[in-house]
Amino acid sequence: IPLQNCIKDLGYKGQINLVENKIPIYLYGSQRKGFLLKDLDKPTVLYAGSKSHYIKNNSGDFTENWLNFIKMNVLSDKISFVWIGEVPDFFEDIKDKIIIYPGVNIMDFPRILREIQADFQIGPLAENWFTACKSDIKALQSYATDSIFIGTKFKSIPSPYDNCKNYINTHDLTEEITKVL
Repeated sequence: IPLQNCIKDLGYKGQINLVENKIPIYLYGSQRKGFLLKDLDKPTVLYAGSKSHYIKNNSGDFTENWLNFIKMNVLSDKISFVWIGEVPDFFEDIKDKIIIYPGVNIMDFPRILREIQADFQIGPLAENWFTACKSDIKALQSYATDSIFIGTKFKSIPSPYDNCKNYINTHDLTEEITKVL
């Protein structure tokens, strides 16, 4: 409830109601990918985020390790990286090597996520108050589309993924994933 606390710290005295996120089955469907019976040759990794998550020369949701990991594996053709949203300046050098959906209508978003069939979806990975105030919607969207979710439980502040199940925590994980690829 970090966002609620931030609002109260700013002096708001009114009631704040917390509404739990839900993923509507009628938008995401009930189809499942099925079991993966072989190793992935080139996993598809998806990130979706609006331009408001970044400012010029600021990595927003990503840590430097994750930026380097993504760039290295895109350039060596080990992952297929899909970006939904406007590509920020820190990915300008790999822009021509990633799949970009520059803007997606909110009603088309669940269909697009299903069509991409990502193996992994990544959520906010940087430990800061901006990402701490987010919800667990990225994890829920990942679960609804049969993707493995990668997010971060923060060390010193609350994380939107503290109560999530079935996800990979990212602290110092980039080296381990690189070994597998």
